[in-house]
Amino acid sequence: MRAPRGRWSLASSALVGATLWASLAAFPGAAVASPDQPAKAPDSGARPTPAGPLVLPSGGSTAFPGSFPGSAAGANTAPLPPKLGPLATKIAAAEAAVALLGEQLTQATLDRDANELQARNARLAWQVSSAALTAARQAAQQAAPQAYKDVAALPPGIRGGSLTGLGTLTGRRDQASPREVSADSMLARAQADESYAAQARDLAVNRAADTTKRHKALKKAFTTKQAALVDLRQRNADQLAAIARESEKYEQQIGKGYQSTIKGLGADPRAVKALRFALDQLGEWYLWGATGPGRWDCSGLMLRAYESVGYQLPRVAVDQYTATKDRTVDPHQLLPGDLLFFATPQNDPSRIHHVAMYLGDGKMVHAPGDGQQVQVSTVWWSHFFAATRVFGGISKPNGGATSIPPIVPPKPAPTQTPKPSTSAKPPKPNPTPTKSPKPTTSPIPHPTSPAPVPSNPPPSTEPTAPTEPTPSTSTSDSV
Repeated sequence: MRAPRGRWSLASSALVGATLWASLAAFPGAAVASPDQPAKAPDSGARPTPAGPLVLPSGGSTAFPGSFPGSAAGANTAPLPPKLGPLATKIAAAEAAVALLGEQLTQATLDRDANELQARNARLAWQVSSAALTAARQAAQQAAPQAYKDVAALPPGIRGGSLTGLGTLTGRRDQASPREVSADSMLARAQADESYAAQARDLAVNRAADTTKRHKALKKAFTTKQAALVDLRQRNADQLAAIARESEKYEQQIGKGYQSTIKGLGADPRAVKALRFALDQLGEWYLWGATGPGRWDCSGLMLRAYESVGYQLPRVAVDQYTATKDRTVDPHQLLPGDLLFFATPQNDPSRIHHVAMYLGDGKMVHAPGDGQQVQVSTVWWSHFFAATRVFGGISKPNGGATSIPPIVPPKPAPTQTPKPSTSAKPPKPNPTPTKSPKPTTSPIPHPTSPAPVPSNPPPSTEPTAPTEPTPSTSTSDSV
């Protein structure tokens, strides 16, 4: 029977809304607001007039992607820097490609693990519904003979084997007994549940297969690109220091067009505390897929820094941008603790491959990439995509400038943990353990010096154990 039209509005709308929400939540890439995010974007603070107009390195007169409407545009008073040399350009492009694939592989690993877990749960749910269907069929088969007995009022001593002539009693039945109605209803419900569970199982299994296939393809591409980058660096090891100086000077020239200090506005204390966390990791090595302690990738460092002040960011850089893009800030008005996102090319958010945290004075703290340590360097303006502010700015009395947390010397680089011996007896401890050597150069570059290139970085291996729970019991694949 058709439902009256007027009854659709409340119950039906609620049902459709719940169904759509569940459908979105079933896909790992779905953008669902986190309960930890504020319902309303915090005030990003006053927006002083920029010190000068801005032009992109390419010479175009447009604002950076994601900046506030009305951002300064026009001719930059600072001269455009000379282009990087061919080798520096080649290395920078290779680093960006490896970083992008690394972020995509991290997300693909999370998607694969989540979908494999969903597929296992769907199989279990189908097995339960299949067993319930078998039981319902058996109950229905037993209900019919028993119903005939009830209608005929046969003596209780008669069993199923004595019902040969039971067909002659059918004339005494005007309708199905309550026992049969109940059994038939349970059977129909069990059949519907099993059919739904089978469809959900097939969908989950196919989705898991797709994400596993994508993960394998990304892993292969990442491994290939990473090996090519290592080879490129090794073949040009004698020029890496000069290339680092060249790149640093290039970024500083681009950064001259930005106002790095905002009078009368300061960073939220929580953002400063998150920045302090990131600075405390200076000197620790980069490792793809690592979220600490001791090893970090770029988005893993940002994740833990803001987690330390009670704010939960997503795992990878592009999702961290998506989660905070409603709080985008103009690059002329950066405050300590702002998140900086980098993409190649710069106008495509899907190509975000790196994230860092603004320190002040045109500097950022970040985990740059394979073979490097957490360090402070000039903002990579040549790859800058957008900046976001997790917490709003704080008004400072008397026009005070934003304070920058002091930088302390970095911790020594951690030594490699030896593998456990296969012997039954544990090895004797060394009475005079060797201390970890301090880096020969400071990982905090001076504005006129390049970021250091460590001569002996630890091998790039997968972390032995994940530091955050994943939907699956499997660990990330090593590369």
